Amino acid sequence: MANLTGNRPISEWAKFYILNENQTLKELEDSDITPNRPTYVITHGFRDNPGIPNQVDPNNWMRKIAEEISTQEDDANVILVSWDAGQKISDFFTYPQQAEKTEFVGKAVQEMLYRYVDSDIIQPETITLIGHSLGAQVAGFAGQYSPDDEKIGTIIGLDPAGPGFENANFNQRTLATFQSLPERLDKADATRVIAIHTTSNLGYQNPLPVLHFDNENTLDIYLNQGEAWNQPDSNRFNDWFGAKAHSYAHGFLTQLLAGQGFNLPSQPSVNGSKDLDELDNPSLKNQPELSYPLVSLNTLRQGVKSEDEGVNQGIIDINTKNQKSGVLLDDILSFQGTNDRDNLAGTYQADELIGYAEDDLMSGLSGNDSLWGGEGNDTGYGGVGDDIINGEAGRDVLIGGSENDNLLGGLDDDTLRGGPGFDTLLGGQGVDVFILAMNEGTDWIEDFEMGIDLIGLTDNLTFEQLTIESIFEGTQISFSDQILAVLDPVVLTEDVFTLV
Repeated sequence: MANLTGNRPISEWAKFYILNENQTLKELEDSDITPNRPTYVITHGFRDNPGIPNQVDPNNWMRKIAEEISTQEDDANVILVSWDAGQKISDFFTYPQQAEKTEFVGKAVQEMLYRYVDSDIIQPETITLIGHSLGAQVAGFAGQYSPDDEKIGTIIGLDPAGPGFENANFNQRTLATFQSLPERLDKADATRVIAIHTTSNLGYQNPLPVLHFDNENTLDIYLNQGEAWNQPDSNRFNDWFGAKAHSYAHGFLTQLLAGQGFNLPSQPSVNGSKDLDELDNPSLKNQPELSYPLVSLNTLRQGVKSEDEGVNQGIIDINTKNQKSGVLLDDILSFQGTNDRDNLAGTYQADELIGYAEDDLMSGLSGNDSLWGGEGNDTGYGGVGDDIINGEAGRDVLIGGSENDNLLGGLDDDTLRGGPGFDTLLGGQGVDVFILAMNEGTDWIEDFEMGIDLIGLTDNLTFEQLTIESIFEGTQISFSDQILAVLDPVVLTEDVFTLV
């Protein structure tokens, strides 16, 4: 590699451009950096230089990702890297030489960033490097050259380049003061390292290597088994070499940045995640701690751990062709089902889930969620947060979860269980069952109808253990010192209670 360096300074291996407030690009100057704010660095791969700064197509992936980041964090530093990775068709045959350049470009990225780190202008833990193909290897080298006690916060490798790196091991470098380094993106390159795999010929099949380091804060996401012709808009006829599939990695990241999310398949390879179908009939069982994994921007964020921590580390295989995605509407991620049976999961923020027709299964996870069942016999679980769950038509099972929820059964015969917190239950039409349990707070049952509705007792609670008395607001049901429910004034007899 000595022939690549010659007398060329490391700083000349790359140029850097920053996205301005008016969404234009200019060559980076020290005065352009906003101190103490998150910093994102985006790097292209082989034959993919977008013509920075003046000729960048508005649809170019680097620009789209930069603008999405800027929209979410308008005070973030968003930097685009331009380097000579070949551009002409004839450069196709120079790939080995372009791959060798990634170390020096990575070193240039590291030197640029740590000039600001050393001056206390930015903090290394707030740096995120995003690279596609060879650009992911550039990010890896930038991380490798950062000091061990000031590691870069996050690296996101978008289908990291495989040829020349798949079976890479250690190699003694000839560049002065450089030590023996791993030759591909690996778990030691940042505090959190993420690889999104879409091809096995242009990218690589294996997960992030451990080498002699140990970093469990890492994630490998395999989209559609990580194979080229499995990706959307890619098949053996229109994408023989897999270039479209290779590019799908940055398209997927753009979707996540725009607020979309994807439900995991029924049996993802990540340990501990649950199939939505495991919910079955939870109203008739002790209420479990349910966690339905969803791949969204939260999955990638450094330090954000889901209730099921395996979703944020390890290996995930996700089918983005057939899984339902959500769209960001007014800062709420909306997952809209179909007229068929849907399995919908929210995120760890406020979500809207709409089931429409057929028997839908919905879980809001955390945040203050709104769940709408539509037609069909739906099951809705709010999770943690102040949720609104409306079963609408059909025989629905509604479970509030933690915090203070509003459950509306709607039409037909419904089963409602508020869960922990102070919940409001409205059965609506039909024969409704309101389930009470110990240690789940107090429920306000708004429309209990004698001779029609029932009160279900679970968790070994029996009618003989209850105290039923009239109070100023109506009728109160208690167990020991716990007020389980309050109803409008009504005379409750043993025959309206049922064990479930």
